[in-house]
Amino acid sequence: MKPMRRLGQAMALPIVLAVSAGILHASATPAQKCAVAKNKAAAKKVLGKLKCWQKAIAAGLPAADSSCLSAAEAKFHDAITKAEFSGSCAVTGDETSIEDAVNACVASIVSLTPATTTTTSAASSTTTMTATSTTTTTTACAYTAFTPVAQDAVDALGLDAAGDLNVPASCSGSPTVCCPGGTPLSPCGPLQFDFVAQPGDAPTEVISSADGCTCSNRYNVTLRARVKTISDLPVNVFGTDCNLHIDSTAGSNQQVQFDFQVMFSCDHIRMGPVGTVAVSGTEAADFSLSGGVGCQGFNPGTSFYNSVLQETISQNLSFAALCRCGSDLVSCGP
Repeated sequence: MKPMRRLGQAMALPIVLAVSAGILHASATPAQKCAVAKNKAAAKKVLGKLKCWQKAIAAGLPAADSSCLSAAEAKFHDAITKAEFSGSCAVTGDETSIEDAVNACVASIVSLTPATTTTTSAASSTTTMTATSTTTTTTACAYTAFTPVAQDAVDALGLDAAGDLNVPASCSGSPTVCCPGGTPLSPCGPLQFDFVAQPGDAPTEVISSADGCTCSNRYNVTLRARVKTISDLPVNVFGTDCNLHIDSTAGSNQQVQFDFQVMFSCDHIRMGPVGTVAVSGTEAADFSLSGGVGCQGFNPGTSFYNSVLQETISQNLSFAALCRCGSDLVSCGP
């Protein structure tokens, strides 16, 4: 009978552990549940962004698809907002801090998993990227160092000849942006960014060292631009289709300000990653909704409008590292 008794005890152990786990989970405080929810949101964002990069690397592309990255950003934002909605979180307003940590993690992993090898010549300040193959070895470019100057960040945005940027679709939450009928619209807008200073303007491009060390590789960047929609952006407000018009020249302050930090390697060969973009200087007069009665009577506030500007800038600055190849900026890996 003793063997049978031991068997019964062994079978009972998993049951006790399972019940105990259930009791621990059930007794979690609201603050603990919030912490778990934010932790999960961060983990899912890391996985989501890495999947975007995996697709790009497999296809031989220099950067991850911006719409793919924006989708991961939107899901993360919604999850954090939902977690804080209960009002039980021990810490609130920490979305940006968590986001910075996630982006740094993603950038580090991307840098550590290159599809090419890098060699550096000690005799010069250039880095040569070499693509390896079983049959051939091809030198792609001799990279030149960044100064660095704020114009480097403007160049990294990838503005077209007219100064336009596509607006990323956001199909979750409300209002949705560039997602008519629930389908992401691309291209959307676009938004035009005019960085040309006019009389009386604050400086349009400012950069300064953020650490002050000998190997200064972290810089604060401020960009100021006049911003307007070339075509109104389709938005849906609680089931009502509206059109969002943006024109920063409509208010008394005509420049929108974008602040962020950017990393450079110690030799200034590589630029990136870029931290979270903060938007300021906007006014209610800069934005307007048109459409049905529901559109005219609804005002989501400047925080929503700023998020549209933030995502538009952020999607083009979401890279692990860029190098200067002649007059071009290219993805240079680690």
